[in-house]
Amino acid sequence: MIHSGYCYQNPVVNSTAKKILEITGIESGKCVFLSSGSESVEYSVKLVKSFSEKPYFLTMSNCYLSAYGISGERSDKDWVHFEE
Repeated sequence: MIHSGYCYQNPVVNSTAKKILEITGIESGKCVFLSSGSESVEYSVKLVKSFSEKPYFLTMSNCYLSAYGISGERSDKDWVHFEE
């Protein structure tokens, strides 16, 4: 599967999601297919922030993480930066 929109259903996306959940053992879970790494990182950060009580994320200093949003900004308020 090269690319598929996520605003509508299609049989390939549905069967791929079912197979991923089966392989990972998370059969009652859900899958979200996104178009870029930046979207994936941003989605993950927002997801974790929605249920975690931990106030910080860990990132390497001077590295590319995401093009926009919370993960693109990486402010000291939300992120702990460390050197290699």
